Amino acid sequence: MSPRAFACRHRRPNPPVPVRQERAMPTMSGHLPASATGARPVSPGGHVTSATMLGHTVLLDHAVPEVDALLRAELGAYFGIDAQLPEPLVPLARVSVEVSAEAGDRWRTSRGDAGRPILLHSGSHAYDVRRGVRHEHDGVVVVESVDTGSCVVSDVAARTVHVVNGDPAAAASDVRRVVRDLLFLPWLEAHGGVVVHAAAVVGADGSGTLVVGDRGAGKTSVFMAAALDGAREALSCERIVLLPTPDGLRMLACPEKISTFPGTLRAFPQTEHLAGPRSADTEWSRPGKRRIAWQDMFACLGFTPAQRPVYLDRVVFPTWEPAGRPPRRLDRTQTWFRLLDQTVTGRSVERPDWLGWFAPAHTDQTLWAASAAPAWAATWSDLDSAAALTRGALDD
Repeated sequence: MSPRAFACRHRRPNPPVPVRQERAMPTMSGHLPASATGARPVSPGGHVTSATMLGHTVLLDHAVPEVDALLRAELGAYFGIDAQLPEPLVPLARVSVEVSAEAGDRWRTSRGDAGRPILLHSGSHAYDVRRGVRHEHDGVVVVESVDTGSCVVSDVAARTVHVVNGDPAAAASDVRRVVRDLLFLPWLEAHGGVVVHAAAVVGADGSGTLVVGDRGAGKTSVFMAAALDGAREALSCERIVLLPTPDGLRMLACPEKISTFPGTLRAFPQTEHLAGPRSADTEWSRPGKRRIAWQDMFACLGFTPAQRPVYLDRVVFPTWEPAGRPPRRLDRTQTWFRLLDQTVTGRSVERPDWLGWFAPAHTDQTLWAASAAPAWAATWSDLDSAAALTRGALDD
C-alpha cells in the first residue's frame, strides 16, 4: 500500500491545524482537585507562564528568568511556552520554582527519615546518570537530586510540584525535566501514547517517516541525510511519541540533545565543525559520542521544527552495510516486534517515572496500529542511499 493510500485509510481528511487550536484530549478531571478548575491562581512573584500541549497546560509560577529562557529554547518549538495563559485553560499541573539554598536545606531537614536512594535517570553513559533520595510523608513526596542539588516537592492531591535550588540554572534544568519527562510524557502515555527510541522527519511531500534503529544502526545518519534530499521539517532524533488520535497515529517530538559519533558529524559538511578534534580512538567509539543541542543540529541541516500535526506514513529500520542490499518489506508482525524492541514506555530503566502521577496505558494497541504502516528493513552504505530511505522511494 502506498503511503498516501495508508494515510487516507487511517486519518480523516481534515486540514492540518496548529497545536494550540487542536481539539483537546480528554481532560483529567477525575484526577484534578476542584480548586484546579476554578479561578486562575496569582503568582506570589507576579509571573505565571504556561507550557501547553494538545490543549492541556502546565502552569509555571516563578520569578526566575533562567526558567523561561531554557524552556523557550529547548521546548518552546513543540510545547507552546507562552507568557499568555491559553483560552480555555485546561490545567494539568502547577509547577513553582524557588531559588534558595536555605529553603532546600529546610526541606531536607524537615524529613524525619533518611529516605531511600533512587535513580532519577539512568542513561547509557556515566555523565547521563542522575541519582536522588526519595522521602514521602502524608502524601507529599520530596526528592533530593544528588547531582543537581535540587529538592523537588510533589503533592499529587493538589497537583503541584515545587522545585527548590540555590542555582537558578540548575533549577531551570530540573523544571524542564519535570515538565517534559514527568508530566507531559507520562500524561501522553496515560492516553495510549508510546515513546519509541526513534527519529522522525517530514518529507518534501509532507509524509511522515519514523526511523527506528538500535544504537549504531545509523538512525542519526538517516535523519541527517534527509536534509540532503529536500526534507525541511523534522520532529526529533532521539525519542518520538506515537499517539492514537481520531485522525490517525500522530507523531510527537520529545526534544532533547542528539547523541552521535564524531565521524557522523564529520561526514556532513554542514555539521563538520561540531565534531571536535579528530581522533582515531573516539571517531566511532561510543564513549566518544558528542551530545549536540537539537537546535544547533536543526540549524546546521536547515530543519525547522514541524509545527503542524505529523502522522505516521512509513517506518524504516536502517542498517549500515558497506555493500548494501535491496530493502525488505516487513509484514505487520515483524514490524510489531521490531517496534517493541525499541519501545521506551514501560520498558526502559533509563527513564524512571519517580513522580508517578499517571499510569501508562498498555502499549500493545498503539504498537499494533503503528505496525500497520508500510515498513522496511533497509541498508545504506553512503549518504545518498541513506537519504533515499526517507524519500518515499521504498514505497514504489
